[in-house]
Amino acid sequence: MRGPSRFSLSVPYDQPQPAPTFSGDVEVLPVDNGEPLAAELAAFLAVVRAGGRPVVDAEDGRWAVVIADALLRAASERRTVELLPV
Repeated sequence: MRGPSRFSLSVPYDQPQPAPTFSGDVEVLPVDNGEPLAAELAAFLAVVRAGGRPVVDAEDGRWAVVIADALLRAASERRTVELLPV
């Protein structure tokens, strides 16, 4: 199962919360400085030409949109919203 079938998103609005602080080891992640759209198109063409599974597929994209929509609804309606399967 790739994404949750039901998930509650709760953001307290009654009191501002400080940003969390983290301590411990820092992981440095390599980030390519290339143009993002060109990299996306190159990855897509590589999958089309050689086959295989893309790094980010349609289901991943769908869940990203569902989560972003829930965050926007929770913020605008100032309430907890549920992520429902689509």
